[in-house]
Amino acid sequence: MIEAASLFILSGITFLVPQLRALYFRKDLDEKSQPNTLSNIPYFDFLRGISIIAVIIIHVIYFYKDSLLLPNLNTLLVFSLNNILRFAIPFFLITSGILLTPFPYTRKNYKHFLLKKSLKLLPPYLLCCIFIAFYHHYPLVKSIQLTLTGFMAVPYYFICILFQAYFFYPLLLKYVEKKYFLQFMFLLSILCYCIPQTWLIWGFPFVGRYLFFFAYGIKMRNYFLFKKLEKKESPFWLSLILFYLTLAIAFPAYYYNVRLIYGIALFNICMILQPYINLKHKLNKILIAFGKNSLFIFLTHFGLISFLFTLLKNVSHLPLIHAVLIIVLCIPGSFLLAIIFKKTYQKFFFLFTPKNLP
Repeated sequence: MIEAASLFILSGITFLVPQLRALYFRKDLDEKSQPNTLSNIPYFDFLRGISIIAVIIIHVIYFYKDSLLLPNLNTLLVFSLNNILRFAIPFFLITSGILLTPFPYTRKNYKHFLLKKSLKLLPPYLLCCIFIAFYHHYPLVKSIQLTLTGFMAVPYYFICILFQAYFFYPLLLKYVEKKYFLQFMFLLSILCYCIPQTWLIWGFPFVGRYLFFFAYGIKMRNYFLFKKLEKKESPFWLSLILFYLTLAIAFPAYYYNVRLIYGIALFNICMILQPYINLKHKLNKILIAFGKNSLFIFLTHFGLISFLFTLLKNVSHLPLIHAVLIIVLCIPGSFLLAIIFKKTYQKFFFLFTPKNLP
């Protein structure tokens, strides 16, 4: 209830203040030129790198959220950290929408697009699901069910969400130039958020609550690719972020990923800061590397957290110290594990690697 109230209050502020509403639902550029390849734009990899580290920390917190025996201040600290980091999934979906190159709709183009995305996402996902199923000795039927629904591991629902977003991509392209496209997509996501029955459809996670982020990336693609954002916008976006953080601290609760206002506001701030980020700095190069390998980190990090959680359970009786230790070990450990998995995958399943996609 607190999470929902926060979302509705921020949405109301955004709609009622003309300057915020104009920024939030602004028009895209009339730029027609399209770069040929966008998948390796360093700054978007940089943002994805930050986002995947945020995901790791969120999932470490997840292991403790039902068993926190902490003083109130520490509980507030942990919940606040979780809520601050909930930009991660919005960032992944926004950048996914931005980095897709629009194409004229034909059955052939659509099939090629889905095949390309399927061969990129599904083989490594299926390998991870098979490994988990064997590790836990799941029966065949249960293994298939958990794989198809994205419930083999807690974060795997996002694979289903992302694939559905790709599935709807041509439909979104068809209507993206309509005057009230963003407003409609926002209301659709809010509606799905308010109706829990839409969160799962026939047992499958449904993209509805998250679709606005993907649609926002598609709509604002040219704006973020070709225009330098103006610093004078910063106070408006920062005010929304400040409102969000104030509500999160004043009314502490464990938030999830439907951060329709906070995610968009923080993404725009990051794009305003782009000219001031030195991507050649060593730390930023590391974040870019995390971003480029974010799919494999995403698929492997939760298992590593679970393993470390069990291995180190007797190291400290203080949950906060225990959690910090796991975070410190899991961030580089997840990257190393992802690189090993990626190299092995590319060696033995080379037909599915990006350079071999049709």
